Amino acid sequence: MLELRRIEAAFNLMVAAASRQGASDNNSGSQTNVFHGPVNVVQGPGSYSVAQLNLNADAKDKLVSALDAIASALSQQDAATLPFDADEVRELAIEGKTELEKPRPNSGKVRAFIAGVGSAIIEAPRLKASYDTLKWAAALAGITLP
Repeated sequence: MLELRRIEAAFNLMVAAASRQGASDNNSGSQTNVFHGPVNVVQGPGSYSVAQLNLNADAKDKLVSALDAIASALSQQDAATLPFDADEVRELAIEGKTELEKPRPNSGKVRAFIAGVGSAIIEAPRLKASYDTLKWAAALAGITLP
């Protein structure tokens, strides 16, 4: 809850600064944007981008291994001590592994599975090694985790 308040305050400050900048008739044409978090694409009016997943054989193998290791690590943990439902996250890891093993994996699904598993296990200190492995393997495929 405290984090949400901090983000809301930062957003309100950015909005106030932007409204002051617009009121001062600044004709320099320059604009400053500040982003906190993993930002892969920044778009303005009339722009577009194409997000691409770089899944070469090595990255694919590393991601499959990382998800497999996470699924087995979750089955060895005491579910009551984890801040999330271990069965659901294990299921996400298994589904992500299955999607990656297809001849033409759906890149949107792969990103969603990786992000979902990563955002869940980052909260569990005992799974730090598993998270670090997933983060490294995801980076090979062009997926950024916090």
